[in-house]
Amino acid sequence: MIKMRRGDVDAAKSSSPVNEETAEASSSVETRKAAAQSSRPSRITFEDITAAAYRIKDRVLRTVCERSHLSEKLEMEIYFKKDFMQYTGSFKERGARNTLKQLSKEQKSLGVIAASAGNHALALSHHG
Repeated sequence: MIKMRRGDVDAAKSSSPVNEETAEASSSVETRKAAAQSSRPSRITFEDITAAAYRIKDRVLRTVCERSHLSEKLEMEIYFKKDFMQYTGSFKERGARNTLKQLSKEQKSLGVIAASAGNHALALSHHG
């Protein structure tokens, strides 16, 4: 375990190098975040969904959707999709595969980056 005092953390923060490239990249990210938040959500059509289903059908399992025993207790129909049966054990395979299939040749040559080592990263590495 590493223990640091408050002063050590403040000193580390103030000594980190910041140059024009770092500042520009940070500004660019902030600009994109602001644009994404201010824009209206896109409308997803039935055609979008069926196109995605077609794109992923060769490598993503069709998992069952079973009625839960909670349906009686809660007096409503509840179904669970058993995506734990996917190769990576997660529903994230659908989105990862769909996105990877839509990349241009140039984008594919640059590769993809996962911001975590979780289910999405597993799906990207499996399908990438």
